[in-house]
Amino acid sequence: MDIQSLKINIIHWITELEDEKLLQEIQDIKQNRDISFISTVQQEELDTRIDEYLKGKTEFRTWDEVKANIRKRHKNAI
Repeated sequence: MDIQSLKINIIHWITELEDEKLLQEIQDIKQNRDISFISTVQQEELDTRIDEYLKGKTEFRTWDEVKANIRKRHKNAI
C-alpha cells in the first residue's frame, strides 16, 4: 500500500471511530509526536519511582527474600 492509500485508509477509519479514548490518544500523538505505549498515569508513576530510586529511597530484595516474606505472612494459608 502506498502512502496516499494509507492516509486515505486511516482517514476513513478515524471518521468512523467512536472510541473517545482512542481519539484522544491519536490527538496526543498529533500534538506531541511522541508515541508512548503507556498512559499518563503510568508515566507519572514511573517518573516517581525513578525519582525515589535516584534519591536512594528504594529498597531492593532478592526473590528468595520476597518468597520468604510471603510465606511468613501467609504461613497458615499455605
